[in-house]
Amino acid sequence: MTNIVMALLLSAMINVESRGNDQAIGDHGQAYGCLQIHKECVEHVNQVYGTTYTHRDMFVRSNALDVATKYLQITSKKLKHKTVSNLARQYNGGPRGAWNTSTKGYGLKVSREYMRLTKGA
Repeated sequence: MTNIVMALLLSAMINVESRGNDQAIGDHGQAYGCLQIHKECVEHVNQVYGTTYTHRDMFVRSNALDVATKYLQITSKKLKHKTVSNLARQYNGGPRGAWNTSTKGYGLKVSREYMRLTKGA
């Protein structure tokens, strides 16, 4: 995946997740920042990459972007078809997210937002 595709994917996910609000808190207080990152995601990235992020660090956009990028790199290895929708579903639903029917709507929302952003690029 190119850096431009990743940047557009993350931008689309930010718009869907929080409308760009770096201080957003969702999922009953469990998801933080513009990408609505859960503590388990941060811990997984820290374990794989040796980073030392805290859950509260996800309120800083650059940290959230780094964790989300790393998490997508980890979870997308199992994807045969790395489409925008499948990557978004992996992000939303965890390691088996692309195969979970509950993530279909999220994948569609992110795909639509991605297409909107690419028309403006």
